[in-house]
Amino acid sequence: MNYQPHHNDGSEMFNRNTRILVAPNSYKECASSTVASELIAQKLVQIGYLDVTKFPLSDGGDGFLEVCRRNFHFHLQFIENRKCYNNSRTKVCVGYDAVSKTAYVEVADFIGLKKIPKAKRKPTLLNSRNLGEFILHLQERNPEIKKIIIGIGGTGINDLGLGLCDVFGLQLFDKNGKSLDAIPLNYFCAAKIVLPRKIGIAVEVVLDVEIPLYGDTGTSKIFAAQKGADYNDITMLEVGVINILSILERDHGFEFKMKLIGAGGGVSLGLSLISDVRITRSQQFLMDTLKLGKLLDDCDVVITGEGKFDEQSFMNKATGIVIKEAQARNKKIIMLVGSSEIQFPVCDNNVPKVFEFIPLFKSSAEAMENFEKGISLGIEQCFGTADLQANRISKSMLLM
Repeated sequence: MNYQPHHNDGSEMFNRNTRILVAPNSYKECASSTVASELIAQKLVQIGYLDVTKFPLSDGGDGFLEVCRRNFHFHLQFIENRKCYNNSRTKVCVGYDAVSKTAYVEVADFIGLKKIPKAKRKPTLLNSRNLGEFILHLQERNPEIKKIIIGIGGTGINDLGLGLCDVFGLQLFDKNGKSLDAIPLNYFCAAKIVLPRKIGIAVEVVLDVEIPLYGDTGTSKIFAAQKGADYNDITMLEVGVINILSILERDHGFEFKMKLIGAGGGVSLGLSLISDVRITRSQQFLMDTLKLGKLLDDCDVVITGEGKFDEQSFMNKATGIVIKEAQARNKKIIMLVGSSEIQFPVCDNNVPKVFEFIPLFKSSAEAMENFEKGISLGIEQCFGTADLQANRISKSMLLM
């Protein structure tokens, strides 16, 4: 489609009783959706808006645990876990609901890009074994747990979840019968897979995008580059994924090739080998589980955003879902983003008003360091400063 940028010029008319829904996604490596929604709401109240509702988003990626806790009111626990890029230990936060015997996990806290130093971002060498170690620890220490709900997105790995299965007995062998480590570097030369044992815990995964495990729109070609892979790495990852899927189909009868479970480096595949996994898509999670539709119905304006808004945002990610659902309800939409690669059709009704932070600063790093200032400037441009807003309201009252 032919898109043209549409940036707000600050002329939009609102009044103090405008019902505003603040529903941003996380700004990766900068601010969680909870922090961002709080900053936006504070600025709106400061300049005189009276009806502001905060609703931080998560589609399974960064911020999932915070958003779930806000909605489901469970307790947080810190557990010790190994880092995914070396053997040092770290503290990881998980949620626990004692009534429903359910654990809540944000997979990005274990194998997330946000947890991996840039020098260590090598998806051909990293795997999800530390997530498997946590699940085993949970099973052994908390036998009363009946279910784990896992938000999947924002990972720095591309291992199909075979690393986590290693903890439960999965084995890879080459054509000569030599044992292979469960890392993507070895997937292309694997010839045999010994399946892991099943665990006695139900698993539900919330996926932040709907993409296949391989192909031009698959996990390696779409996301591996941002995880640190170069062209040769991506080619190796793609060949390895196809080989693993072929072995699982040929020897074990698993049909994964057509499933849209490529989110998070395909970690849902590994989870499905150790448990009967229920897949919850981000649209379902936001609209049905978190009741976003009711909040959109009850607002006049919705403010959303994320760090980088691009084509991936419309792969059923939270920000894209909010925009589509708000447009369907004919709501005004304001986007506060670090940068935007999407240009909305100027001929469409209800075009989102876009405010970008990064162009205000010398670099993206400076923009990240001054995130709060970027938010403040965005609100001022879209809604006016306190004095300007007071003048607008006074003028509008004189015309009534």
